[in-house]
Amino acid sequence: MLSAVTQQLGHSLRKFKHQMCDNPNLGYTPEELAKRARRHAREDEKRAKKGLPPIQRLGQNSPKPFSLSTSKIHKLAHYEYMIRRFGTTDGYTTQNVSFSFILCSLA
Repeated sequence: MLSAVTQQLGHSLRKFKHQMCDNPNLGYTPEELAKRARRHAREDEKRAKKGLPPIQRLGQNSPKPFSLSTSKIHKLAHYEYMIRRFGTTDGYTTQNVSFSFILCSLA
């Protein structure tokens, strides 16, 4: 089922990209614009303290691109294989373990 749903999601994302994302009226929401303005103000303030000029930025509400080439979307096709191979994420850890810790715990 996961494979079928993943394929269906891929088809839906491509359809969305084709039908909706060519709309020139798409842009950032007012909340996103406010967040960006606050971040830019903080960055400019830090630069001013260092004696640097503010960064030149493009227009405020430039179109927000939707890309099918992001790593998240690309990796969707690999999820089913990885789950079959390694199991679900609650069955293992990706935490780094030092070798000395393993030796100490075996002693």
